[in-house]
Amino acid sequence: PPRRWRPGKMGLGGRVGCLACEDAPSDAESSQSSGSSSGSDDCPTAGFRTQAWQRHCYWGGSVCPDRAGRLDRRTSRLARLVVADIVCIAVWVATLVLLWRPNRIQVCIHFFCSSFMNMLGAQLLMATLGYVNFLTRGLQVSSSILGHVEQYIVMSWTILLGQSGYTLMSNESHAEPLTSWCYKAAVAFFAVTVFFRVGQSWAYLKALELHIQLLERSFGEQLGSKHVRRLRYFFALANACAAVSQMPNRLAPSNLAGFREPVTLERTLDVVVVLRQLVVVVLVWRTFLPLRQAVSSPEVVRIGKYAAAEAAWSQRVLGRLRLSIMVPSLTDAAIMFVTFVTGWSLNMRDCFLAAHDAGTALVETVCLLRVLGLFQEQRPDVQLQRPDEADDAESARRNRCPSAFRAGAQPRSAAWRATMKELALRSIEVVELVEFYGRLGTDLMPNFDPRRSTTNDVVRQAVVPVSRVEGGGVAYVTLLDKSTRPAECLVTHTWSNLFVDLVAAVASDALDLKEYAAVEHALAEGGQGKIIQRLRLAGVARRTYWICALCINQHASICSGFSHEPPVGTAARARWDVLRRDTVTGEVFRCCTCAQPKVFNDRPDACELNKFDDMMALMASRAGFGHVIAMDTAFALLTRVWCLAEIAEAAGSGIDQRLVVHSEESVDREYDSLKRLDIRTCEASRIEDKEAILQRIPDHDLFCEHLQSLIMGTDGLLRKCMNREHELRSVAKLVKRVGKKGNSQNSLRAQSQEPPTAAPPATRTRSW
Repeated sequence: PPRRWRPGKMGLGGRVGCLACEDAPSDAESSQSSGSSSGSDDCPTAGFRTQAWQRHCYWGGSVCPDRAGRLDRRTSRLARLVVADIVCIAVWVATLVLLWRPNRIQVCIHFFCSSFMNMLGAQLLMATLGYVNFLTRGLQVSSSILGHVEQYIVMSWTILLGQSGYTLMSNESHAEPLTSWCYKAAVAFFAVTVFFRVGQSWAYLKALELHIQLLERSFGEQLGSKHVRRLRYFFALANACAAVSQMPNRLAPSNLAGFREPVTLERTLDVVVVLRQLVVVVLVWRTFLPLRQAVSSPEVVRIGKYAAAEAAWSQRVLGRLRLSIMVPSLTDAAIMFVTFVTGWSLNMRDCFLAAHDAGTALVETVCLLRVLGLFQEQRPDVQLQRPDEADDAESARRNRCPSAFRAGAQPRSAAWRATMKELALRSIEVVELVEFYGRLGTDLMPNFDPRRSTTNDVVRQAVVPVSRVEGGGVAYVTLLDKSTRPAECLVTHTWSNLFVDLVAAVASDALDLKEYAAVEHALAEGGQGKIIQRLRLAGVARRTYWICALCINQHASICSGFSHEPPVGTAARARWDVLRRDTVTGEVFRCCTCAQPKVFNDRPDACELNKFDDMMALMASRAGFGHVIAMDTAFALLTRVWCLAEIAEAAGSGIDQRLVVHSEESVDREYDSLKRLDIRTCEASRIEDKEAILQRIPDHDLFCEHLQSLIMGTDGLLRKCMNREHELRSVAKLVKRVGKKGNSQNSLRAQSQEPPTAAPPATRTRSW
């Protein structure tokens, strides 16, 4: 049934938006029926509700109330800004009508520059922030950066207001300059202008400093934010001193009454402004220099075609950002230099400076908006077709689809198809998965530790024992007392990842969350009951998933032994030994003694380990079928041959893919190590598996480039989970990944190993 947002109590911690079916029971009813207390402060899901739920809950295209409230507040603030501009224009229109004189041509010019230019700048800001909030839906621009940009806009139009008032009132006060209200108003407008001019410079440099800090945090090196901070304080003091030194000259009655040549002080201040802006230009140039040098290195081209395209894109973006930051300073310096050279009279100088203020404000506003991401260039969508294959329809299809594992053209026997269909019909509901997790640590796998036990441990010590039946064994999902329903999603994961992370990733996907850290914390602290309640309130408790550890009959493959023992003293031998021992106790797993016949690729029709490509193609024909990639914290999933093969096959089959990560921090931590994804350097439990997969890929280089694009590209899996982050941050992290000397894909912590298998005939090609 259709679902929508309905506000309701989340049990603990106040009212927030929550996912709920229209016909679902209220939280109060649920808590009463379950007997749970709604007032306890030690609930393990408190952090889950307050952190991830409010931040990520989203269903069916509807924005949660908490997020909608933030957007409404931002819209209201922008509306107030525009209303203030309109009031400013209205006041000065009325003033010009009441005090109009034929000799006010300079006042008209001043009014046009200050009002029209300022209104245009404010409208640009409103359009940009609306674009940021409503179209990108979550661009991670720091709120402090946006706040300082808004402060800059407000102070800019306030300065123009003060300049307009000062010019107008100074022309009115020439008759009785010392006693007239016009003279007093001119003094007041000058004071307002001085105050906000200091604030304008402060806000602009603060926004620049925050942007450089954003680059530094992502790039991992100091780029000059501390120098900008010193300049910010210095410029604030310099502007204040300049204003104090100008007061006697600007407010002298003789200067207000007529025209005269500017004093030496005015021209000296012009020179100071020019020098100050040139210092900013040099500082900005040096800030971006290390970044551009990193991505222009010849080493980047050797990494791969896609990495080279990313580096070229980064160079263009960095050049545009550097230009956007430098142009306002260059514009200000050029105008002040012209003012110094021309030496106009003081009153004409005021009109010229008013035009300068309006023009500079407009230029700086547009440049700030470009830095914030307006008109931003998308990440490269590289076309990887070979020149000699451009007209080949089949090659074009292969280039659009990274899958190299299709076997639909091969004839399949009836027995093969029967086994494949039986596999495709197996599934486990997400609530059943959480309930199974809740049984661990009791009589089922007593030594289970959620912070240490891996999926491999759970399969060997929980799934295999509980799924053993008289005469052999079955898949765990076969034991569940329910009618067979096909899976709605297939899960790709690594067996060396923590089992609690797998359960949390599946539950988070059911709740439409992009990160599973909060759910994992709740499960690890024993809060599976609350998670089940949330799943039921959201109406997704019966969503079904295909998970190899629970849907494959382990008794027909791995239960009775381990894979072939590698030579003693090798790294492979050390990994093999780790995988046959319990992570918590260090003891070797007990092998199952069931009588279930072991079926490998020597009997391909009955084997359940060699049909993932056909099974995924069959599942892809179902409406709404999806593919979930449960990424581990170390990103070791991307070092496993079979995991990459499943990702590629799902993409080639047109299956909707969703990446669920532990947290954005884990992505930040491992992002720079994803310099090059190469399936040839990935690992498998058995070398025969890897060789069989590589033999089925016609062009390894082309496949790897497609794989890189699939995961890191404009619409790649990793880009989707990073929630359209700020462009500066994205560029800095990309430069760190492809430009700096560091670890390649081989340096990913390959802690995730597919579980070993019993010693099978040499013809087997798949191990789980």
